[in-house]
Amino acid sequence: MPKVVDHDERRRQLAEAVWRVIDREGDRGLTMRRIAEESGWSLGVITHYFPSKHALMLFAFTLMMQRDATAFRDEMRRQKGLAALSAALRHNLPLGETDLAWARIWLTSVAQALSREDFLQMHNREIDLWRDDIRSLIEQAQSLAEADPGLDPDLETDLVGALIDGLTMHAALQPERYPPERLAELVEGYLAGRGLL
Repeated sequence: MPKVVDHDERRRQLAEAVWRVIDREGDRGLTMRRIAEESGWSLGVITHYFPSKHALMLFAFTLMMQRDATAFRDEMRRQKGLAALSAALRHNLPLGETDLAWARIWLTSVAQALSREDFLQMHNREIDLWRDDIRSLIEQAQSLAEADPGLDPDLETDLVGALIDGLTMHAALQPERYPPERLAELVEGYLAGRGLL
């Protein structure tokens, strides 16, 4: 009886190999041969699923964003209003070694989006969904009388996005200067200063 191959699982395994290589070596080390070594699959198997490194990277980064978005929304459902907003922002910070690895991979995907239209479209799609989620939490906090009703949810969403992206970049580049407790302190200080805590 022929062996049943789970093609979706194999694609996920290849994406995870991409993440591990980028985390350890950056995108300079990301070759199809290196991905084959990391995944334990042959180049032939990889090209059966992905005709080019570009296609594999796009899949890997899209999967990363989708997994993170699912975890983010699960976190949001556990609480309401400002508690949910604070938890959602902490979710997006690199507060552990695994999170720092994700931050390094995310920064690599951002660099790709600067020169590749399909990467840019993927990022913009995910950013728009994230913004919608954050804005809804701010509006929910306002409806629960936890936040100033005069705040502009769109402005606050843009400010929060800039804060989280900036802190993520700094923590990836200077983890010793931005340890988890400092990141949490900065976000809590920001929220308190904006009347969102």
